[in-house]
Amino acid sequence: LPSDGLVIADTFVVLPAGSVSSSSLSVSNTQKGLKEIKLVLGHNGWGTGVHPTTKVCLEFLSDPDIIKGKSLLDFGCGSGILSLAALHMGATRTL
Repeated sequence: LPSDGLVIADTFVVLPAGSVSSSSLSVSNTQKGLKEIKLVLGHNGWGTGVHPTTKVCLEFLSDPDIIKGKSLLDFGCGSGILSLAALHMGATRTL
């Protein structure tokens, strides 16, 4: 991931879990209206939003009318990035 996070669909910013919420970066993201998704990163890069398939799914989920009030089955690779994004956009639950 880039050091300042990976912005997807002008809605989400993916950051390493160790990022401090009170940092100027996080304040800047909040001011921009970006929803932060903090992940424990593995060594293979899966589930970070870098892979085109994950990116397309996140772009789809960035439309609040798609998921708001609904349930989502995250059929990803285990990072939970799609579940976290769906909850940010108003999903009632994810699995």
